[in-house]
Amino acid sequence: MKSGKVLGLVLVLFFVSSLTTVYGDVLEPGKKTVPIYYVLENINDYPDYVFLLHGNPSPDFQILNSSPFTFYKFSVASIYVNLTQFQPAELMAMNSNQLDNYFQNDSRVLNANLQLESIYRTVSDTDPLENATIMLKVVSLDDNGLEIKKDRIIFGYNDGQSEEKSYVEQNTTPEAPTEPLNLYWYYLLPILAAAAILIILLYRRYS
Repeated sequence: MKSGKVLGLVLVLFFVSSLTTVYGDVLEPGKKTVPIYYVLENINDYPDYVFLLHGNPSPDFQILNSSPFTFYKFSVASIYVNLTQFQPAELMAMNSNQLDNYFQNDSRVLNANLQLESIYRTVSDTDPLENATIMLKVVSLDDNGLEIKKDRIIFGYNDGQSEEKSYVEQNTTPEAPTEPLNLYWYYLLPILAAAAILIILLYRRYS
């Protein structure tokens, strides 16, 4: 009987400690999202082209320049180039389905085939990491194709410092230098707390 009660107590403590890490898409207390900004750093080398951002569900379209840009946190966006004389009013008159068709199928538009996300990661609100900026470069651009690559990522911290890492693989975003340690303690501390409570209760019960 006693062993069954102990087992039940262990399961309850494990469940309670797990609640701190399971919140689905809702931002849990004590957490923050780290936004991603993008800079197309050699865009000025292509003055004859109009670079556009289009995402799902947003933005409908955004004209890009050399300034940093970001977008709605639940969106996935891509960069496009307009090959002809650009008419913003034409796009503003389109509904969402027409815009999707324009960016995906119109012969006047080139797609970089590079999916961008607006959030780097969710971290503890005590984490000094504030933002991440991904530096993009146009590798090639002509009437037949557009290639853009992620060159490096710059991590910004709340003390004004920054740290830079280069991309080794396009589909693997480098980790922030402070993140592995923070995540280690984030998952370890609830387990240690639950273990300490369990030890105290067992000691009181059998002493």
